[in-house]
Amino acid sequence: MFLFMLNPQWGLVNSVLKDYLGLPMLARDWMNDPDSALNVIISVTVWQRIGFIALLFMAGIQAIPRSVIEAAVIDGANRFQRIIRILAPNLRETYMVVGILAIITSIKIFAQVVAMTGAAQVNQAGGPANSTLTLYVATYRAAFINYDMGIGSAMGYFMSVIIVILFAINFYLARVERA
Repeated sequence: MFLFMLNPQWGLVNSVLKDYLGLPMLARDWMNDPDSALNVIISVTVWQRIGFIALLFMAGIQAIPRSVIEAAVIDGANRFQRIIRILAPNLRETYMVVGILAIITSIKIFAQVVAMTGAAQVNQAGGPANSTLTLYVATYRAAFINYDMGIGSAMGYFMSVIIVILFAINFYLARVERA
């Protein structure tokens, strides 16, 4: 759907920029421009994941006991103070889960790159000019397109080390103090 919206001739994005906003200089071939292709893929991935992340935060907010929020209101806390002192600390576990999912999604971005840049063959994914080549796509190319399993497995181990380091940072930042 996003490829149809970003089509340079008749896509929705360029039509809105040209016809409705009067900004034809901003219209471009989004997926064939090395400067914008990765940003488009990131935007599509965010659009794809934002609903689930919002659902997780809604569940985290609903898990906060009503009595805690009511006690803050009775004590005279305004809306900003309730967000900073009640909501944010009680959502630490949610931050941690969302952080882990964001790390995994950002490292393992593969399907979007292949679908949006390598429509004909997987070995063409990552274009234009390798501007959207992610570590996951490069690992797939090394292992299954170039048949170099040694390099592919080394890249896979490297990705797992990066994920473990990022998980450790996430756990450290979202650590919960228990009484």
